[in-house]
Amino acid sequence: MAGRKRQALPLVLTILVVALGLAALWWHSAQTVGPIRAPQKPRQATVQALWYSPGQTGASEGTSRVVVRVEPNDVPGVRVGFYEDEAQGSGETWRASGWMAAVVASLTAGIDLRQYVPSFTVEGRIDGPSAGGLLAVGVLACLTDADLNPKATLTGAIHPDGSIGPVGGVAHKIDAAAAAGMKLVLIPRGQREEKDPETGQMVDVMERGRLKKVRVVEVEDVAEAYARLTGRTLPQPEAEPEQPKLPEPVAKELASRAATWLATYEREATEGARLRGRLQGIAGQVDDQVVAAQAAAKRAKQRLAEGNVAAGYDQAVMATLQASTTLDLLQAIGSLNRNGVGEAIRTVAPPQDRPAEISLTLRQLSDLSVDTVDGLLATADAFGTTAQAAGLLRARAGLQTALEAAPNEAGSAGLLLRAATLKGLDRHILEIAQDRVRLVASRDGPKLQREAQLTAWASTMERAAGADLGYFRAVAIDEAARSVGVHPDLLRASIEYGDATYLLAQASLAALPDLAVSIQGKPRNDAAILGASVGAYAAGSALVTKFCSLQVEVNRNGEVVGIADPQALERLVKSAEARAVRDIAAAQAAGLEASLPTFYYLIAGQYAGGDTDERLEALQCYWQASLYARVGRLLAR
Repeated sequence: MAGRKRQALPLVLTILVVALGLAALWWHSAQTVGPIRAPQKPRQATVQALWYSPGQTGASEGTSRVVVRVEPNDVPGVRVGFYEDEAQGSGETWRASGWMAAVVASLTAGIDLRQYVPSFTVEGRIDGPSAGGLLAVGVLACLTDADLNPKATLTGAIHPDGSIGPVGGVAHKIDAAAAAGMKLVLIPRGQREEKDPETGQMVDVMERGRLKKVRVVEVEDVAEAYARLTGRTLPQPEAEPEQPKLPEPVAKELASRAATWLATYEREATEGARLRGRLQGIAGQVDDQVVAAQAAAKRAKQRLAEGNVAAGYDQAVMATLQASTTLDLLQAIGSLNRNGVGEAIRTVAPPQDRPAEISLTLRQLSDLSVDTVDGLLATADAFGTTAQAAGLLRARAGLQTALEAAPNEAGSAGLLLRAATLKGLDRHILEIAQDRVRLVASRDGPKLQREAQLTAWASTMERAAGADLGYFRAVAIDEAARSVGVHPDLLRASIEYGDATYLLAQASLAALPDLAVSIQGKPRNDAAILGASVGAYAAGSALVTKFCSLQVEVNRNGEVVGIADPQALERLVKSAEARAVRDIAAAQAAGLEASLPTFYYLIAGQYAGGDTDERLEALQCYWQASLYARVGRLLAR
């Protein structure tokens, strides 16, 4: 017996040593990164980006070596570098993904993007959004001086809130990873099974990886991907997530404004009904809009009765805008029938006093006495909506010029309807801007610590929004046009006036240079850039997700008629909702009231369970909530 005990002792020691080793390994992998600071010297990391190309003569897949580098920025402004060893080796999607990766990494790390220059050097040719998550992890690894697992990689798009979004050709990318000697591939959560674009058969990519000796793991966001690829964890805000609620004074103010909007809806709808009675046989062109306006008004009353004043307010505004657009369309049609095209064109012309109204709103916003971060965010959003008004005025003026140059009545009919639609939206948008500043219940709370921080995030968001929309214009529309067999210019025109998301995002960014001369003081100017850019960035990201990651099907008018994987959109929305809750909680833990991000969060909730277009609207609003919450928390530090 004694001999047996002596023989067992080495086994016990061995187990103990192994256990301690595993505990040490676990401790190392669970170590949280300390405070992240801007780099004082250059750092770089190498990643392997996976790619897949269907091609006309057969599919191909592979890996591209990418060197991610960060270095101190020695010149003013925000810069992101893209280098390639072949002429035009990377495309618009790659650059847009790089910009988004840099922005998300900066927001996650809490570092001013002006303090460092991230750059991406790629070997060979590559394009597409699927390396966005990997690039963000690469930037974070450089910022935290962490080593990346050389036998691991990630495929997945990056979204404004840091979530990892769906991509195509995952099974083929697993094949490419295996051929390159990779042992671990991270994929977006929910993409374990996908339809093989070559065979049309469903593929279990985890099983495919197992057969090729590659471990495949689903990840939710960039923080989880960072932990898997580096063995370390990023610092997370210590806040207990709770269901966001508006402060009672804000809720009362919104309820009052909703009642005012509903009264406006009733007046416009009544006048529209009167005109429809006089235009029998023609008024059927607006039947769908009338029904939509009535449905929105009904939902507004229901939401208000339920106590969801943010959603009730939103639906009251939507009902009014629908009724206004209907009324303006009917007036244009009636004028066209009675007096001809010349008079109809005059009915949709921008009013001469509109520039003065916009300038007055800008002055009123500039004169507001706002010294809290919450007040600044609400003012920024109001400036952003005013920028949309200025952009709409420019679009209306452009349409007016086109109408006056149209050769005949047939040539001007479509333009006339677009001009009337813009008129209906433009008539009320300044009221929406003025409502935004009501989203602050208290004048207490964290103050803006440094104006330079506001300048930095405004500049960062502006460039990120520009990259997203630039990619959408240059690539996504062309791809959609090929799929439906129309010229890209025709589809672009249809989307520009038929997709309010694209129209307003473009309008706000285009108007910013002209607004600068009307806004008094640099902090207010930066606030205008921030507000316009956050909205445009979220909108541009939603558009890229809609047309690329989710592979929606569109008709010749640019309207969504189908989606390849509806469950993917549902997962994105749920993930964005959960992240918005956490971001708002973190902002409130930092002392912010967070009424503005809460407002967007509550609006998103009413669309989250709807059809494809409504869920995309929810996604955009959740992203706006997260962005405002994150930027607000950083401005308050």
